Amino acid sequence: MTQGFVSVGTFAGNMEAELAKNCLEAEGIRALLTSDSRDPRCPFSLMVAEADETRARACLEGAGGPAADAPQAVPEDAAAQLEEAGREFEALRLSELKQKAAGVKSSKMMAIAALAAAPVLYIVIPEKNIASRAVLACLLWAVIEFFVWKDARKASEELKGKFPGS
Repeated sequence: MTQGFVSVGTFAGNMEAELAKNCLEAEGIRALLTSDSRDPRCPFSLMVAEADETRARACLEGAGGPAADAPQAVPEDAAAQLEEAGREFEALRLSELKQKAAGVKSSKMMAIAALAAAPVLYIVIPEKNIASRAVLACLLWAVIEFFVWKDARKASEELKGKFPGS
């Protein structure tokens, strides 16, 4: 005896169809996703065994509802959790900005040192090929430190603007 399959829904997008399939599989209903629907506006069709059709439709319509043992969020708790998450995010952002801002002076000094070292190395090293490489390395180092300094300066300004008195 062969088992027949029926379509329990058609979907316009692959993501929506995959979510519906995952919902059914979470309930223990085997589902197959096909993309040969006759409706071009809804190209994805979700197929289940005929024996599982009523359970699958009930699951997709939400008749099963949330699991009885799943904790239900109380709106006040959700708002408090959201507030706490916002405070944690602000604290992390403040810490990140402070860390970046602390590097302003040192990165500026490193960039100046790299720029000063470039011509000195070119003069001191007798072999010009190696000296040229050393100069390029110092210039690259100066450029990197310049961008670090710019990022640190931007963080310092944001720190002063968003977190005055920090």
